[in-house]
Amino acid sequence: MRKTILAVALALFVSGLAGAASSGEFRIKAPQPFVVAGIAMPAGAYDIEQISPAGVLRITNATTNASALVIGTPISSIFGVQPGKVTFAEVAGRFTLAQVFLPSGVGFGLPVRVSAH
Repeated sequence: MRKTILAVALALFVSGLAGAASSGEFRIKAPQPFVVAGIAMPAGAYDIEQISPAGVLRITNATTNASALVIGTPISSIFGVQPGKVTFAEVAGRFTLAQVFLPSGVGFGLPVRVSAH
């Protein structure tokens, strides 16, 4: 049941590729707050982009321009160019950004920890 709820919530979060400028960035729409690398992020539209070949990702609120930087760990990639996607995990009752797959198919696992906020 919990996995079903998370899958439905994930479907609500992700809006896919929205005219991204490159295969290294895309936009998601988060209708409720979430956490990334321990940082609380409010609901809203976010641009996700890889800013370094070493796996540094920037998650930027499209309205406020507030951003978080996180170093992702390479995980298995999806073959070929596809819409970007993310997955979330429930940690301490909060949705936490856990994985990012860029439109290029390159995937990163993100640190998942309990936020102090």
